[in-house]
Amino acid sequence: MVACTSEGPSDGTLLGDLPLRAVTQRLQLGAFDDSVLAFSRVGDLAEGPRGDIYILQPLDGEVTVLTSDGRLVRRIGSRGQGPGRLVSPGGIGWAADTLWIVDVGTRRVSYFLEGRLARTHSYGDQPTQDGSFVTVQLPFGDGTFAGIMAPEIGAVGEPPPMLPILRIDADGRELGHLAELRHEYPSHLRFGTARTATLFHDRPLFEVSRRGDRLVIVDRPFPQGDVSQLFVHAIAPTGDTVFSRELRGRAIALSEELWEARLKERRDALPNSTIDETEYLRAVRRPRALTPATSLVIGAGGWTWIARENMRTAEVLQWIAVDPSGRPRFRIDLPRAFRVYDIVGTRVWGVALDSLDIPYVRMYEIEP
Repeated sequence: MVACTSEGPSDGTLLGDLPLRAVTQRLQLGAFDDSVLAFSRVGDLAEGPRGDIYILQPLDGEVTVLTSDGRLVRRIGSRGQGPGRLVSPGGIGWAADTLWIVDVGTRRVSYFLEGRLARTHSYGDQPTQDGSFVTVQLPFGDGTFAGIMAPEIGAVGEPPPMLPILRIDADGRELGHLAELRHEYPSHLRFGTARTATLFHDRPLFEVSRRGDRLVIVDRPFPQGDVSQLFVHAIAPTGDTVFSRELRGRAIALSEELWEARLKERRDALPNSTIDETEYLRAVRRPRALTPATSLVIGAGGWTWIARENMRTAEVLQWIAVDPSGRPRFRIDLPRAFRVYDIVGTRVWGVALDSLDIPYVRMYEIEP
């Protein structure tokens, strides 16, 4: 079992001092009036085992499969409750050459082979021995699942300081603990029966590889000094630790401008809620510096990619490339408005929105 607050080795290199590689946009897919390339909303995006592009569109309840140059291969799934249908699909990945789709609306994982439904796995809310519940399950390549153990339904107050991630078999039996997520800094504030998100929090980032070979946890505590720390842990489906490493960077102070901007956004929303503004301002907490990571993507080949602020006012976001052994190798800058979903080799796949919020799939290539 790995608790994500434990420290791993560091080679002393600051993340901002890693070599910077250039990126070039090579492809854009999307067209407002095209029946194939007009995307409603993209919930996930990944390059498949054969190089095709899989685009999950939750509003349509389907996955659109395209060749790398944008030609339609097939559409998988449709909106609805029945077998092979999707309500609120949230993620895609592969078990060998079989596509899986996690649907939180129907609480099941659907598996498709060559576009046809092969099998389904329903997870529901499965109680553990102490009355807690396992929520969303993410598939591993060996047929087991990673599930987050949530507090007992109806519990009052904030969740406990550590939330376990369990390994579960296809029948819902608990096989053991994989890790625990630190949960000390609240991500929500409670006011009577109302809850609202805090302005800033440092809950760990975690993902299961869409190729099913590892769970990665990035613990990102608020910096207390001039150096920020990331604790990155990769865990195999068996529970064995692949690596556990501490990464360091220069702390980025929370500017007065950003604090006031976030505070104004929240205060403007309070009149539409039952939360008293004075009570909210008394409860809100202001960190000294920003969290040292904002996003996590597990790419192909065991590479981990961690987004880190460069400057809050900058138009780019810095991504750190961590190799399969946990060593940070280089960094790239990508547009802040570009959401990264998958990185395969030197290809970075993601989505950008135009001025009308129409999504376009883009591929950037990392220069050698």
